[in-house]
Amino acid sequence: PNRCALDSRLSCSRSEMCVCAHKPSAGSLKPMWPLAPMPRISSSMPPAAVIASWRWTSGRSILRVSPPQAVMVRLRGESPLKYFDVVPTVRIRAGDRIVGELRHRDDFEWTVNVPADAVRSADGAIAIETDRIYLPGEAEGTSDSRQLGVRLFEIDVNP
Repeated sequence: PNRCALDSRLSCSRSEMCVCAHKPSAGSLKPMWPLAPMPRISSSMPPAAVIASWRWTSGRSILRVSPPQAVMVRLRGESPLKYFDVVPTVRIRAGDRIVGELRHRDDFEWTVNVPADAVRSADGAIAIETDRIYLPGEAEGTSDSRQLGVRLFEIDVNP
């Protein structure tokens, strides 16, 4: 597991994206990526750089917030219709509570406010879930066994 440099108690598995902060009033929470980092992308970057910088979710990926607090999650991603014939439903969930739901046909930018009580009841875990999974090996006739959910270019988590 990876450990957050700001909170050594926070540990993330390979399937989790950790978000750490010293205190609830801290500025932007900084993601700690357990796998290869996903660069932040500004609108001034050339299109080639945008195409080369992304991260896939799985069917259910976790953002872990420490300390648990109210946060605003902003996702910027690609149209799922490049991979699916049917528009998937993407949900943001904190514990048993669905705090956001999106069905997008085009590239998207989506902001969801996750209340403090929901984040605390989920022990800091915020899930990004999708009801459709892309299987590249099956679709492309390769040995790629990944199960891919939503292709994201940017994830911001802020108090």
